[in-house]
Amino acid sequence: MANPNTKSKRENWRQYVASQLATVGGSLLPLDNTWTGDNLFTGAFTSIGINDDATASRVILTDGNIGFGDSVTDANFSISKKVNDAALHFAGGAGILQGGGMALYGASSTFFPGDVFLRSGANNFLWWDESNGFLTLSSGVGSKTTALSINSAQKVTLGGGLEVPASISLGVGANGTIGPTVADKALLLNGGVGASGGNIQLFGGTNATLPGDILFRSGINSFMVWDESVGDLEILTGIGAKTTALTISAAGLVIGASGSNYSISMPGSADILQVFGGSSGAQVQLHGSTQTAAYDWSLSGNGTVLVWDESVGDLEILTGVGAKTAALTINADQSVDITNHIGFPATQVPSAGANDLDDYREGTWTVEMYDSLTGGNVSATTITGNYTRVGNIVCARFNSFNNIDTTGMTAGNFIYITLPFAAAFDCIGVLMQTGLTMTANYTMLSPLVSSTRDRFHIRESGPALSDLGMQISTITSTTDDIDDFCMTYLAE
Repeated sequence: MANPNTKSKRENWRQYVASQLATVGGSLLPLDNTWTGDNLFTGAFTSIGINDDATASRVILTDGNIGFGDSVTDANFSISKKVNDAALHFAGGAGILQGGGMALYGASSTFFPGDVFLRSGANNFLWWDESNGFLTLSSGVGSKTTALSINSAQKVTLGGGLEVPASISLGVGANGTIGPTVADKALLLNGGVGASGGNIQLFGGTNATLPGDILFRSGINSFMVWDESVGDLEILTGIGAKTTALTISAAGLVIGASGSNYSISMPGSADILQVFGGSSGAQVQLHGSTQTAAYDWSLSGNGTVLVWDESVGDLEILTGVGAKTAALTINADQSVDITNHIGFPATQVPSAGANDLDDYREGTWTVEMYDSLTGGNVSATTITGNYTRVGNIVCARFNSFNNIDTTGMTAGNFIYITLPFAAAFDCIGVLMQTGLTMTANYTMLSPLVSSTRDRFHIRESGPALSDLGMQISTITSTTDDIDDFCMTYLAE
């Protein structure tokens, strides 16, 4: 139907439209039943209806507006443009602010270029703000308050809390769910259907069982738990069922399952740290500067075994089964106090250090007599000698080496008697005898060991006489052969 561009054509057009509507029982009327002016439809309003009753359901046309309803004031819907601005309004009532509505602002709008409003009356419940790239969702009865906004950086801001329905499923086959648990006031975030996947449980402050708690779980097994009632964070490990591995509390840190296998804690007094190997086992205490035992530390088993005493600068080691006794103290002047004794290994561990004491022993050796410096024939008679060795200093002695049997020995050979260790240098000892036959005019006997040898021989000496070695033949084999022997020498 062409738009008429002259008054006569507009009149002809009205008549044509009226005649067409009349064929179906409709009418084209000005609501005030007048046709005046140059407008297509004159009068305040014009309506089109399917019958000739001006109050029946009709399309009501006004200046730039379209209404749907029985009358102007009772229009059930309206479509209109905003005066002097590029905007289009869709309303559920006769006016643009009546009922549910939508406002679409054009790009050239003076006020809201490119914006979109969804409204109830004059109150927006959804607003797209094109200039800032924001989407705002508001709620409330009557006037609205922002409930959620999404900014241009895709950040979501909640105006209030988040209340979840029975559950929200995410993905095909419900790969993830969000919903309340069976327990009261708790939210479940789950990676699978039900409790089949990794999930988090958040318990509200008014929950009857676990108020304020948080559970991180794999299926039904928690691997991390925040216990609000005691203020503990617990970490659990294991395949399937989990066992406590670590507990962090206000009192400290416990390593291991129930029973406190290990723990690090702060006791009632501040400024001291305790590390426990069990609820009542071995422990380390580190004292802070504000403690009575400032800067001290101690290591304890069933009783203290190691103590650093900062007040005097001592390190003390204590030993014992049950109750402990001080065994060694290293003093501030680097001196060492030993309560009992120092033990050395049975087999020496040599040290190359000139000032190192690497050996101490007390022992015995079998004293034997030979007729040669090496090898040779040995007497059947033996005794036990005693020695003390400190480092390479050896003090050896024996007594009552009597009734010496010389059977099978060479009479003209020198006497050689064994020592506990080979000598590092030549050395002379002391010997007292009763049953040895000395050469005439010789008045003194001396035991002599040569370097690298572990047998000494006996020398005779006298005034202005050359030394002689005593021979096997001088032994009388009586009850008093050699009464005493002693020699201190340097061993290899």
